[in-house]
Amino acid sequence: MESEHHLKVVSIQLKYTIEGVSTILVPRDQTYSPREIGTKVHVLEPELKNCTFTQIGVFDCSERGFHTLPKFPSWTKSVDIRGNYIERIDSSLSGLQYLRILNLANNRIEFISSDAFSDLVELQILDLSNNRLVFESFQNETFSNARSITRLFIQNNRYDQYPAGALIVLSSLSTLYIDVFDGFQFGEEFLSLRNLSKIEFFPRNKFSLRNKSFSGLSNSPIKYLDLQFSGMIYLPIDPYVLSPFRYLHGININIRLSANIKDALSMLNGLRNMDMEYIRATGNLKTVSVPVILEEEDMLPLLSICARSLDLSNNDISAFPFQTFFGSRFSSCLQTFDVGDNYVVGGNFITFLQFLFFPNITRLDFSNMNPVPRSSILKSNIKTERVPRLQVSMILPNTLTKINGASNSLYNMHTHPDINFILYAPGLQVLDLSQTGIRFCDPVWNITYHTDIRELDISGWHCQILNPLFLSTITTLEILTFQRSHLSEGLRSDKKGKFLSGITSLKMVDLSGNGLSYFNNHTFTDQSLSLQSIILDSNYFDHIPYCLSKIRKLQTLSLKNNKISKLSKSDMSIVKSYRKIRIELDGNRFDCSCLALDSIKWMVNNVNRIADFDKLRCQDSSMTIRNITDRMRAFELQCVSTFWLKLSVTCLVFLLSFGVIVVLLLRYRVALEYFYLRARMFLSRYRPLSESHAYTYDAFLSYSHHDTDWVIKVLYSHLTSYLNKQVCIHDKDFQVGHWISDEIIRCIDESKKVIFIVTHQFLESEWTTYELEMARMHAFRSERNGLIIIMKDKVPIKSMPNTLKKIWWRVVCLEWPHEESSDSESLFWSKLKHALEN
Repeated sequence: MESEHHLKVVSIQLKYTIEGVSTILVPRDQTYSPREIGTKVHVLEPELKNCTFTQIGVFDCSERGFHTLPKFPSWTKSVDIRGNYIERIDSSLSGLQYLRILNLANNRIEFISSDAFSDLVELQILDLSNNRLVFESFQNETFSNARSITRLFIQNNRYDQYPAGALIVLSSLSTLYIDVFDGFQFGEEFLSLRNLSKIEFFPRNKFSLRNKSFSGLSNSPIKYLDLQFSGMIYLPIDPYVLSPFRYLHGININIRLSANIKDALSMLNGLRNMDMEYIRATGNLKTVSVPVILEEEDMLPLLSICARSLDLSNNDISAFPFQTFFGSRFSSCLQTFDVGDNYVVGGNFITFLQFLFFPNITRLDFSNMNPVPRSSILKSNIKTERVPRLQVSMILPNTLTKINGASNSLYNMHTHPDINFILYAPGLQVLDLSQTGIRFCDPVWNITYHTDIRELDISGWHCQILNPLFLSTITTLEILTFQRSHLSEGLRSDKKGKFLSGITSLKMVDLSGNGLSYFNNHTFTDQSLSLQSIILDSNYFDHIPYCLSKIRKLQTLSLKNNKISKLSKSDMSIVKSYRKIRIELDGNRFDCSCLALDSIKWMVNNVNRIADFDKLRCQDSSMTIRNITDRMRAFELQCVSTFWLKLSVTCLVFLLSFGVIVVLLLRYRVALEYFYLRARMFLSRYRPLSESHAYTYDAFLSYSHHDTDWVIKVLYSHLTSYLNKQVCIHDKDFQVGHWISDEIIRCIDESKKVIFIVTHQFLESEWTTYELEMARMHAFRSERNGLIIIMKDKVPIKSMPNTLKKIWWRVVCLEWPHEESSDSESLFWSKLKHALEN
């Protein structure tokens, strides 16, 4: 309908531009009055209004509840109408000469009329899968005009024999998806499918494989065949069932649960003398799996096949007849061989390793072949005795580039010989010997490598005792994986960093799970210009090792599951020194308190450097660092408030404590000084006299210098002349050059009694008060009643010092007679003598 006509329109469905002309799609029951020159209007059927138009000519009507096919415009190119309730395909598709893709899958189609696809001359892809089609649903004329079909899906239907009459006209067919069932056969009718290069089978129930099952496909250039018939095969399998596939380049056989690897290999009889890219026969295990011993007759089908790759992994094979392959076409062609996840043990394993010496072998995978309990490996590695040093050389083919021997118990000797091991493998680039129990890192091994290994995985070794030079000859190494090998013990003795010395091309190193907490500063010295990635997961680092700061090209650093609680200034500096570094810290429990504020702020400001920032969690909660960043300002204010509160409380506590200490010092200063002096005298090896030894002096006189005349002329003279006593006084007995305080303590110690002459001047003197306090402390400590007070002046009790008041009950107090009387003085001297002698 042209632009000058007026159509009833409510809404425009879709608008495109094709070859410079604007195209508008509208439903048939709507009108549109175009005002633009050069606009075309295409009218659609009302039933298409629920479909989606992804682009011009492409209709998506999937799962829209259709019970019949809607009418599509003649310019339709692609229709997806799967997942509806359509039961018949009739002439509704007529006139669609431009249709290229038609998807009718997952409907209820039971009938297809003979002219259903008569106008679909451009149809290339047709999907009729998951319907209810039977043999009678197809007519011989069904595809007579649709000969451009290249991909046909008719799997998961109900036919019990193939509609060969309808399919033989599809001369362009290249890919076919089809059911297999009991009694299926590709007969002679299929010989016309000379462009069929790919076929995929969908087992519907258990079936047999006979020599004639695929006979009609002998003209089809099928290059790759996938036979995944798990649990669906009846045994026995005819040995030449695959002979019709004359153009085969690769085959994948998986018939597990119904057969084992022997039955899978028997199918290769039909491929004898062929050249193939690969043969995969993996996972062929019966329901009750038992180890399989391959005999010579089982391997015969392989001998004449020139297969560049053979995969026999996960088949429970326990033994290979290696001698069968000598001189065969197979041995000279094989380049990659995967026999991992089997159960080759003991002597059979040593025999198997002869595959290493096939002349053109490039890759060999024998990983996880003889699982032995880890405890057995550890026990077998106990040193029991020494045997003479051996020299072992292994020369491998130049073609061999990769060896995977991971997870095998290759080293379970009860003795540890000293071995010179020389490996010649000029082409070897990848070597995986992880989890093998090997101890090549032990000093008893002296290893020389003549190889250009680029990747080495030696995880799971036991390197508590490390020969730091065991990698020194692999100077071409670029990737080193050395996980869970107890390196923390081995590297502790490597003081000079010889472990990686000389390996100047190393780009990536993985030392996860080795119990590491630090590195020697020289560990990565020779990698300062090459190392790009370091993985240190599951160790004990609480900071970023400082030696990493010397690596100039580091781009990736993984420290997941370590002991890092916050980033120190040194850590931040190391990370900041790299322009493009990405670090990983997941699994560390971070301190999210105010004490780590600087660390958190740095991480927030450097999110682009932390690859797993959103995964970082706090120590004491389920909160993440990301949660804190969302309220960073509030968190900072909280920390500032908390800081000042803590500072205020701390200062208050400090001031109160300081005040209490000052009061105590003032109150007990003399007592403290007394004990200090005692301690100092003890350290200077001075020992006071005990009670059982004689004192040096009978009395020590303490007096004020104002009373010197009376003390010397009267008291001292009478004590020495009339009472014959040894008396200690300052002027005579203090030693020159010694501390006065020390001399006071010494004299008090060496005197039986201490006599204080109390006068008004005595009470005003600092030193006499000091001597009084020292004497009181000494009396209290030694429990002696050796204090005598002579009251020369009349001093009121209230004027007495507190020190004297406290000990008044323990002292002998004598009063000097103030009236001149011979009787009074005589009585005084008598009392003093009695006090001195008791």
